[in-house]
Amino acid sequence: MIKKRVLKAIKASSREAVFSSFRVDFPRGGLAKRMTSPGLQTLLVAFTTRHPRLLDCLCSDQGIGLMNIGSQIAALVQNWFMRKGNPCSLGA
Repeated sequence: MIKKRVLKAIKASSREAVFSSFRVDFPRGGLAKRMTSPGLQTLLVAFTTRHPRLLDCLCSDQGIGLMNIGSQIAALVQNWFMRKGNPCSLGA
């Protein structure tokens, strides 16, 4: 549960966005739906206390930048296969 929240927190632009998305992803009536924003804030603080180097990455709208890096990696892989003369190797 925490790993999924941290990944969302890295991509989110604000703590409120993280807390809102946290509740959306879980089934109705479950524990996650009943968690309040202050309770979720406590979890986030506990996580950043244990992993302080990630503090600046959370709730800082990193999603677009990470997608850009992923696209660059995909292009490098695709170009490598193209140079080898086998552009369809990824789908085979």
